[in-house]
This record gives sequence, C-alpha cells and structure tokens, in this order.
Amino acid sequence: MYQDAFEIVNPLGSARKKHKLLAVYMTLADLYPHHRSTVDQLQLVLLCKEKDLKTFGWEKVLAPLIQDLQEIESEGVTIFDYVVAKGSVVCVCGDNLGSHGIGGFFESFSCSHFCRYCLISRSDFLTSRLSTGESRTVENYGVDVQNAANYGDGHGIKCDSVLNKLAHYHVSTPGLPPCLGLWA
Repeated sequence: MYQDAFEIVNPLGSARKKHKLLAVYMTLADLYPHHRSTVDQLQLVLLCKEKDLKTFGWEKVLAPLIQDLQEIESEGVTIFDYVVAKGSVVCVCGDNLGSHGIGGFFESFSCSHFCRYCLISRSDFLTSRLSTGESRTVENYGVDVQNAANYGDGHGIKCDSVLNKLAHYHVSTPGLPPCLGLWA
C-alpha cells in the first residue's frame, strides 16, 4: 500500500489546506516487476479529506479498509469461480509524516524519541549519530503502546496503529519502509 496527502488547489492561494486530501493506493506485490511498476497497476482504495482524518483519526478512516483486508486474510477472494486467493499487506509506503501518523508514532520529529525503527533518544542521536540503539520490535512496540496509554510516555508512540489489527502485518516488522523521497 501507499498513502500520501495532496493539495487539489493552488497551494499558495487562499484555499490552502482547505481542500487537502489523503489517498491510499495499493498494488499487488506478486506481479512481475515490469507490470508492477506501471501506473495501471496502482489502485485507489481510499480517499478522504485530511481535515476528516484529523477530526476522526486513523481508526475511523481506515475501518472499512481494515475490515476488507481482514476478510482477504481469513477468507480470501474467489477468482475464476474455483480458486480462493488469500493475501495481506506487505508494507505501507509514504512520506515520513504520513508513515508516523498511520503507524501510531508522534508526527513531531523534534520529540525525544523520533525514530520509528529504533529507540534512540534525540540527545544520543545528536551526540553520536551512530548509535547501536535497540531496534523496535512487536514486543517493545506493545510495551510502549501501554506506557503511552498509562503514562503518556511511549518512546515516540502515541497510540497503537490500526494496521496492527491485521493478522500478518505489524508496523514494526518493519512495515513502514523509509521515505524514498529522502534519497532523491
């Protein structure tokens, strides 16, 4: 899957952010690479106003998609009248801000724990930059979700990701790859 927000009007005009939309797309990973890389294979699965996302949250916005994905994981989809194909999400691509939001992490990169891959603190990062910080795992992610709920301190996590309701996917396995735009 791929998610990103975009502006549908002139971003410099008076309607800036008024008509901003969030789009979620998907493609099938088991296609041959030369087919997978064409725009024809990219399918829109969700579209909503960004202000609705801010109002209702990822849980409500993604609920119909998560329900469909859970059904595909458990029951599958019948194709050609006799073949049942099951599947799940491999990863969710997007920019860093969107990936942090959908992953349940703080969207502020100035907080004390800003990395979705490891538990490095901002002070350790600023002093060494080459830390052997502990990687995020399903287990320590769960502990941090509980700490965030109980104490407000979850090592950069504010809530559990709605995507973790899927049987074969977790945001810390790592299901949220780095933003490729960072390297462009």
